[in-house]
Amino acid sequence: MPYHHIEKAIHHSLKAIPRNEELCTLCEEYAEMAVDYMSENKTQTEIIDLLHVSCSQLLTFK
Repeated sequence: MPYHHIEKAIHHSLKAIPRNEELCTLCEEYAEMAVDYMSENKTQTEIIDLLHVSCSQLLTFK
């Protein structure tokens, strides 16, 4: 899936979610890390692993 489609889908999804500023800031940081990985041609598995490990540490995702 081309990057701009992913970015558009994420942006659309985030509009529908009520904001929790603390959680949103953390998620934005993790999303930025994923985008950085994509720009460095990391594999999809590496990106998913990074997000899984990072987000699994949040109580709301356990």
